[in-house]
Amino acid sequence: MWDQAALERHLAALGLTAGDHVLMRASLRRLGAVAGNRADMLIDATLRVIGPTGTLAVLAFHPVVPFPGLRRGLAPVASDDPPSSGGLAVAVAARPQARRSAHPACGWAAIGAGAQALLDGHDGDVSCFHPIAALAGMGGKLVNVGNVTDSPGFSTVHYIQDQLGLSRRNLLAGRIGLRTASGLYHLQDFPGCSQGFGRLYGAYVEAGILRAGPVGDSYAIAAAARDLMAVERPLLRADPTAPLCRDPRCMHCRGLVTYNKRDWPRFWAGWAWRKLTGRR
Repeated sequence: MWDQAALERHLAALGLTAGDHVLMRASLRRLGAVAGNRADMLIDATLRVIGPTGTLAVLAFHPVVPFPGLRRGLAPVASDDPPSSGGLAVAVAARPQARRSAHPACGWAAIGAGAQALLDGHDGDVSCFHPIAALAGMGGKLVNVGNVTDSPGFSTVHYIQDQLGLSRRNLLAGRIGLRTASGLYHLQDFPGCSQGFGRLYGAYVEAGILRAGPVGDSYAIAAAARDLMAVERPLLRADPTAPLCRDPRCMHCRGLVTYNKRDWPRFWAGWAWRKLTGRR
C-alpha cells in the first residue's frame, strides 16, 4: 500500500520540484492501493512537492453534444458545476482554495500561487486549451499518471491544433455545445479525439524531453510544455493527420476533420451501411 510520502518521492523522480506549475491528468484506479482516497492522496502529494509557490491544474470539462438546440430537455450547465472529466478533476474543483475558469464547456480548475495567472481570460470567447499558452509562459509542465495508453498524449497537442487552425477544420466546429443559464453555447473550436496522441511519443523520446517512471502502481510521464510544443508544432505543420487515431470507425478522425478527406468515402459508406443494416 502506497502512502503519501511514497507518491511524493515518485513525483519528484518525474522531475517535479518546488515552484512548478503543473497540468495533471490521471487514471486514479491505476495508482493501486493507497492509504486513503486516491484523488486526495495524489493532490496532496503533488501540492507538497510543488510547494506554496507552485500550481496544480486540471481539465474541468463539461459534456457537450452536437446541435444542442435540437435537444429537448437539455439541462443548463454552470461553469462551476462538478466537471465530467474524471475523478482528479472533480476532487481538485471541489477544494475550497480551487479557482475555476469561466469557459462554459472546457473550463480548467487550479490550486496554487499561479492559479489566477493561468486561468485569467479563459472564457467562452477563447479556445478550449487557451491556458496552455500561460502554462508554457510560466515554465509549466504536463504530467500524465496512469493514463499513458488509455488516454494518451499531452494537451499541448490540442493547443497546437488550435494554433494551426485545425480545431476549426471540423464539421462539428460551431455546431457542438451545451446549454447554459444564459442560453446555448457552441464551441467554435472542437478539439475532438485524442486517442492517437500517443503516436507522438517516439518524437518526444527522440528529442530527449520525456521523463517517465512510477507513481504508485501506475506508469507516469512528464515533460515541459515548451519542449512539447517545440516538437509538436513542426510535426503537425508538416502533417496535420499525425496525431489522428487509427480506429477506422472514429467519427472525428475519419469522418469529421476536413484535413483528412481521403478517409471520408470509406468511413461514411461504412457508417451508412451499418445504419441501414443495423450491424455494428
